[in-house]
Amino acid sequence: MIDPREITDFSRTSEELEELWIFCVCVPGKNAMTTARGVDSMLNDPFLPTEVKKRTPLQRIAFLIVLDRLKDALKRNGLGQYNRIERVLSETISRGYDLKTVSVSELESLPGVGPKTSRFFIVHSRPNQKYAILDTHLLKFLKDNGIEVPKSLSAKKYLELEQEFIRLAGDEDIAELDLKIWRQYSGH
Repeated sequence: MIDPREITDFSRTSEELEELWIFCVCVPGKNAMTTARGVDSMLNDPFLPTEVKKRTPLQRIAFLIVLDRLKDALKRNGLGQYNRIERVLSETISRGYDLKTVSVSELESLPGVGPKTSRFFIVHSRPNQKYAILDTHLLKFLKDNGIEVPKSLSAKKYLELEQEFIRLAGDEDIAELDLKIWRQYSGH
């Protein structure tokens, strides 16, 4: 199971990357700990035959898609945003991206994936990445550091704030700083 408190890992197996990607797709707007439990529960759903549970996480999702049961599994596990998640995961499978090398722009070309989700996956799965995951915690951090943050972010403003964050980070590892900020502002 993904542990949001220890999300950064640069030595994940292919299967662990698949689970991380599924978590990244499911977590926007939700509590990370609850989402991690929901994803784990969905990937080990009692509906899945034992043979399917031996497959990779995306193969399990593909099985649910073929049987038209993914939305039911998302609902059973309280993961919300059913249509968006179903679209993203279906497209992820059909495009066959290598999650070890997929780019931010490739991830953002998936329907329903924006800069936060793509950057979250990349920053916490690969070393030395210079991206900002502008979630509510990081935006509060920026405000607390004197950076003006608008109520809504255009693509251009996202990139501007990302550069401000990278500047503030200096030599600090972005993944570690992101996790430190999440812990501080979320109370974990």
